[in-house]
Amino acid sequence: MFSCFKRFVCVCTGLLGAAAPLQAQEGTDWTRWSVSPGAGILLMGGGQPVDGGAGAALSVGYDMSEFWTVEAGGAWAPYVKGKDAGNPDIYGASAEMLYHLNSYSSFDPYLAFGAGYYGASDRVFRNGHARGMAGPRAGFGMMYHFTEEIALRADARAFMAVDREREMVYAATLGLAFRWPSRAIVLPQD
Repeated sequence: MFSCFKRFVCVCTGLLGAAAPLQAQEGTDWTRWSVSPGAGILLMGGGQPVDGGAGAALSVGYDMSEFWTVEAGGAWAPYVKGKDAGNPDIYGASAEMLYHLNSYSSFDPYLAFGAGYYGASDRVFRNGHARGMAGPRAGFGMMYHFTEEIALRADARAFMAVDREREMVYAATLGLAFRWPSRAIVLPQD
């Protein structure tokens, strides 16, 4: 379990660290960036030797326009219940595009599509023959904006592995989305 947690921490640190070089650029609009921690559940389909379980998720997003957001995320599910494979940890990473249907409202529904990868501490994918699988992800979500900087966020995603079995993983998460304040951030000049 500890090695999967280290992987999850590495993925999340990498996501946050990817935005760090942008801080040095003048004129960076920090209000376009968001960080979304959450908790949820993974449900496995396709006859996998695990049922699913609870986990945590973290995503970093950038609003490209008022309708489009690009996001990179990581997930870690340490409490997966196994049928035949014990209780393995499952971790994942994804890259997605979000299309906001009503970005000017407190209620902000959106559609999501992208790609992802799930890995495990034991061979639980492809009917117990693989430790990982990759494929497309699609789903939807909703944000309720309390302020310009804080929103409640709910997401549902379906993932399909691109292999012979075409196994499915379903994820539902609930969390918060944090944006940088809309006031100007003055960076020190060298």
